[in-house]
Amino acid sequence: MALKATSNPSPAAGAAASTDAPTLSGGSVSSEAQLSATDAVNRQGSIPMPFEQIEVTVDDAAQRVANPRFTEWKRADRHLRSAINATIHPSLLPHVVNLKHAFEVWNVLEKRMNSASRSHIMQLRNDLQRVKKDSAKPMKNYLDEVKQITDKLAETSNTISDEEIVLVILKGLPREYMSFKTTIRAREASIIVEELSNLLLSEEINISMEELELSS
Repeated sequence: MALKATSNPSPAAGAAASTDAPTLSGGSVSSEAQLSATDAVNRQGSIPMPFEQIEVTVDDAAQRVANPRFTEWKRADRHLRSAINATIHPSLLPHVVNLKHAFEVWNVLEKRMNSASRSHIMQLRNDLQRVKKDSAKPMKNYLDEVKQITDKLAETSNTISDEEIVLVILKGLPREYMSFKTTIRAREASIIVEELSNLLLSEEINISMEELELSS
């Protein structure tokens, strides 16, 4: 019995799963589930979809039969598609629910996540440049706000240096901190965020005491 691939493969024959794993950030998937799905997709990506049918020759007569390799591939693809769907955020399901194969789901997620990630990073950087400390906002709240934004950026692999964070904090201070900013910028030695935060908390107390004295 001789086996050969049919010349009329299924419409998606030859397609392979993407080997580039999308970064599903923002808590869309659990780390363990993402790693498991990523590993499976990578293995799947090295194996193109087999032909749905093959020709067998029996007594010099050609016959078309189901390809057992396609059956195995389809079963693995179905399990993988279910695994991916189980790990993604419900808001993403409408975009992939009608897709037939795991590699199609993965490609859609990759495009959406990469686009969302870039937009998210740009928004966070914009937020960081716009954060301000006004008179109604306690210093601790202001510093916490800066930290929350920089922590979110770090989660996207966009770590902000201490020097840049210091500049952001100083930039967002109101006019009553002008002399403080001048002193910090005139320092020869660099200052780390933790030290700056402690100094600002102390300066806030000093400014409050001065304002009380002036008003009394």
